[in-house]
Amino acid sequence: MASDSIYKTGQGKKVLLDIYDRQLSKLEVEFDMLNVDTRFGHTNVLAAGSKEKKKLLIFHGGNSTNPYNLKFFLPLLKEFQIYAPDTIGHPGYSAQKVLSSKDYSYGQWAVDVISGLNFKKANCIG
Repeated sequence: MASDSIYKTGQGKKVLLDIYDRQLSKLEVEFDMLNVDTRFGHTNVLAAGSKEKKKLLIFHGGNSTNPYNLKFFLPLLKEFQIYAPDTIGHPGYSAQKVLSSKDYSYGQWAVDVISGLNFKKANCIG
């Protein structure tokens, strides 16, 4: 199921979160940081754009950062409000638990995120 922290040292964690924060500061859009509880731990979600627009949920790939990925999708803010969770077990502010890629853990996590955001309907890229 889930294993220990992704960060081997406190210094390593600090370096990666500093990179995350620098990338976040370069987005040049307003956003909210939300917290969603999942069965695997908390998930940090960046939400940008008008609440009046259609919802778009984007998942970043492994071992990249959420702000780096979100930057590519910012042109879509014209049509969507974007929700971007920090993938659990990868660099960012979500729980540090590493999930197995050999079972349904990541799918279960994604279901928990969608439910936690109270989405009845959303577009998704991942």
